[in-house]
Amino acid sequence: MPRKRIQQVGNAKTRKLVENLQLNTLYYRDKCSWNQEELSDASGLAIGTVRELEQGKVTNPRIETVVALSDAFGLEDPLVLLRKPKGRVIPK
Repeated sequence: MPRKRIQQVGNAKTRKLVENLQLNTLYYRDKCSWNQEELSDASGLAIGTVRELEQGKVTNPRIETVVALSDAFGLEDPLVLLRKPKGRVIPK
């Protein structure tokens, strides 16, 4: 069964949170000058998880995923990744 894309999420609040996670992941990865493999190594997440998250295919991320990303980026509060993005990186 194919994964849903962010745009297919019915609940607007959920859709906004996962979109924020996607954009913030792209922003912080760019800020760290990492490629997806380097983020995968730093966070302990599978490269496929990182790839699908950035492509908007992860619509129900586990809390452990958010924490792993925030730890990799050196953020004190994992919820930063779910808030409105500070910077804008255009998904590639």
